[in-house]
Amino acid sequence: MSELRKAALFYAEMGWQVFPCVPGGKQPLAACVPHGVKDATTDAAQINLWWSRFPDANLALACGGESGAYVVDVDINVGASIDGWQTINDLTAKGKLLPVTACQNTPRGGAHFFYKADKPPRNKNSFMPGIDIRAEGYYVMLPPSIHPNGGKYKWAENLTPWQHKLAEYPDFMRPPEPQAVTPSQPVAVPMPQVSGSSRERAKLYLETCEPATQGLGGHDKLLWAASAMVNGLRLSDDEAFEVLSNYYNPLCSPPWDLGSPGDLKDFSRKITEARRNPPRDKAIGWLLDDPTYDPMPAVEILPGVEQGVQQILSRYHEQAAKAVQQPVAQPDIPKVEIGKRATELNFLCQPTGLLGEICAWINSTAIRPQPFLTLACTLTFCGTLFGRKIRDYLDARTNIYCMGIADSSSGKNHAPKQIRRLCEASGCIDLLGGDDVASDSAVEKTLSEHPATLYLWDEIGHMISAMKHGANSHKAGVVTLLMKLYSSAGSVYKSKEYSTQDDRTISQPCCCLYGMSTPDRFTEGIDPAEMRDGWLGRCLVFLTRGKRPKKERNNATAPVPDDLSQAVIEWQNRVIPAGPENELSTYGTCVNGMAVLAAPKQVDVSADPEAEQLFISFNDEAESEGEKEPAMDCLWAKAEENARKIALIVAASENSNEPRITLSVADYSIRLIRYLLHDFTDMVLPNITSSQTEKDKLIVSKAIETGGIDGLTGKETAQKTRTFNKKHRDQLYEDLLEAGEIVRTITPGTRGFHFWTAEHYHEFLAQQREEQQ
Repeated sequence: MSELRKAALFYAEMGWQVFPCVPGGKQPLAACVPHGVKDATTDAAQINLWWSRFPDANLALACGGESGAYVVDVDINVGASIDGWQTINDLTAKGKLLPVTACQNTPRGGAHFFYKADKPPRNKNSFMPGIDIRAEGYYVMLPPSIHPNGGKYKWAENLTPWQHKLAEYPDFMRPPEPQAVTPSQPVAVPMPQVSGSSRERAKLYLETCEPATQGLGGHDKLLWAASAMVNGLRLSDDEAFEVLSNYYNPLCSPPWDLGSPGDLKDFSRKITEARRNPPRDKAIGWLLDDPTYDPMPAVEILPGVEQGVQQILSRYHEQAAKAVQQPVAQPDIPKVEIGKRATELNFLCQPTGLLGEICAWINSTAIRPQPFLTLACTLTFCGTLFGRKIRDYLDARTNIYCMGIADSSSGKNHAPKQIRRLCEASGCIDLLGGDDVASDSAVEKTLSEHPATLYLWDEIGHMISAMKHGANSHKAGVVTLLMKLYSSAGSVYKSKEYSTQDDRTISQPCCCLYGMSTPDRFTEGIDPAEMRDGWLGRCLVFLTRGKRPKKERNNATAPVPDDLSQAVIEWQNRVIPAGPENELSTYGTCVNGMAVLAAPKQVDVSADPEAEQLFISFNDEAESEGEKEPAMDCLWAKAEENARKIALIVAASENSNEPRITLSVADYSIRLIRYLLHDFTDMVLPNITSSQTEKDKLIVSKAIETGGIDGLTGKETAQKTRTFNKKHRDQLYEDLLEAGEIVRTITPGTRGFHFWTAEHYHEFLAQQREEQQ
C-alpha cells in the first residue's frame, strides 16, 4: 500500500473528506473525481479503489462543514513587496496571534493553519496580503503530497492534527460578509480582457466536466460545459468555441464532427443557448476566482524561506508541546449523502462488461433515454442469461426482481422492447416468459420447461394489487410463488400438489422479473404489510426523478450489434464442465414417472479478500440502517444478499471465462443497493399508507403541494381532487390541518380559502418578510 493511500485512509478515519489529485499536481484527478472537490469522501472502500488505481495520486482535503476544517493559507507572493509571513508578523505586533492548532508547511515556503468553526468563514482569495481563506467548496493539499515544484507537504513539528484538536477559527481572520444588492441597485459587470491564463483555467475546468455520451444526456452536458465557459469564465463566443472544440469535444463519445455542417451548427448553437440562459443559482463569473482551477506557476523554493518559516512558528512550539493530546476519535464512516446522488447515479448507470455494453446500446437507441431503468432491465436479462451457470461460495445466484418506476410516456418500455429484440437476434427467445400471467400454476409450468426465465411485465403495480386483493383468484398466489422461487434458486422447487396434476419439481429455478409501473400505481399496490413480509425486500426498486427526458429525435432504432448477439449466444450455449466438487446431482431425475431436468453445474465465482470484507462491512451497515428506520428493516435485511447477486452478474459480465468478484465489483454492487434503498426511504416510504382514508389524504396533500410557494385556492384544490365529494374532501382537509401537514388561510379579497403545505407556507412567509424589508 502506497504512503499516499495509507495517509488518505488515516485522514478519512479522522472524518476528513479526501480525494485524489494528479500525481505531483493540484488538479483533481478527473478519471476518479469528475466533479472535483464535490466527489470527496471518507468512504474507505472508495479511497482504496482510487489509490489502488493511482497509487501516486496526490491527496487533497475538502474544506468546509463535512470535514469540519477551515484553513488560513499563508503564502509567498512571488514578486510582491509583501508576503504572507510579513502579514502574520504585522498582526502579531498588534496582538492578533493565530491560535495554536494543526499546521502544515507548504513546499513554496508558506503554511496552512487548520481550524474548526461554529460560525464558518467564507472563502476569500487575497483576504490580506499573502493570506487566503479556504472554506466550503475549496480544498488544500495534505502531506505527503508532492508540490509541482517537487517539494513535499509536511506537518509542522508538534502541530499534527492527531496531536491537536483543531482550535476555534479566529475572528480577525474572518472575511466580512458581502453587502446585499437590491434589484434597485444594479451592478454593471464589465467584460474583462481574456488572458492566456483564463484559457488555461478553462482547460483545467473542462478536464473535470463529465464528457457528453450519446444516449446519456450528451446535449445537456455540452450545454453545461458551454455555460461554464461563457457565464462562469465570461469568455467570448469565439473563445468558448476554441476551448470547447480543443479540450472538451475530444473527450466526448462520440465527438461532434466539426467538419460536418450539421454537427458544427449543433455544437455552436449550444454556446449561443448557454449565453442566453445563464444558471439562476450562480453569479456571472463564478469560476474566475475559483482557486481550484488556478494555473500553477513553476516556482522554486525561495532561499531562506524554510528557516524563516521555522522562526515564525517557533513561538507555537512550546505551547504546542504542552497541549499535545491523544489522537482524535475515529467517527463512523458516513454513507452516500443525498446531495451527491446525481454523481452517484451517473456512476451506477455506466456498468462494465457485457452488462454495460447492452445498456449503452439500449440508451443509444432510445427516444427518451432512461439509463437507470435500462440498467434495471438489463440486470434482469443478464441474471437470466447467467442463471444456473454461476454461483458464489455462499451459493448466491443471479435471480433478481427489479421494478422500473417512471411516469407515463417517459420511456420506460424501451429497454424491454430492445431486450426482446436482442433475444430474437440471438435465438434465445425461450428465455422470455409471457407478457402477462394467468396464474401461479402457469409460472410453474413455464419454469418446468425453461428453468431460467425472464418475465417483462408492464403495469406491475396494478397487477400485484389485483393479485393480492383477490381481484383475480387465479393470480392470487403469484406473489407467494415469486417469494418461494427467489429462495429456491440454489435448490429444488416442488410445486403444490393438485389432484388433477402431477407435481412439478424444478431443479435450481432462475426466475427473474422486470416490472414497470407509474409511481402512483406502484404505491397503490403496497401496504405496510409488504414492509414486513419480505416481498419488497426481494425487489430492487429503480425510481426516476424529475421531468420526463427530452426526446432524442436523432436516435433511430439500430440493428442489434453482432458482438452483443454473439456474446449472448455464447452464454446461452455454454456448458459448464463437471469438476471434483461440481458433479452432476442425482436428485430429481424422475418424479412420479415424469422426467425432470437434471441439476445443472455451475462455475464457482470466488471473491477477493478485500471484496469479501466489503460485503461483511455492508451487512453491518445494513443492520444499523434497519435499526434506525424500523419500517425499512426487512428491506435492509436483504441488502447484502441482493448485493452479492448483483456482484455475480457484474463479475460474469466483465469476464465470462473466469469471473471473479474484485473489490471494484463489490463496491459497485454495494453502492447500487445502498442507492436503491435510500431512494426507497426518501421517495416511496412516505407514500405507503395503511388505509383508504390515509391514501385519500395523501392525494389531497400532493395536490396542494403542486401549488408550491404560491399555494392553491380552494377552487383549484377542489378541481385537482374532484374525485372526492365535498363532504369527504372537507373531512380530509380537517384531518390534514389537525396533523399540521397543510395550512389554510382566507384568500384576500374573497370569501374563499387558500391552501399550502406546511413547508411551502413557511417559505411563503419568509419571502413576505424579505419583501417587506
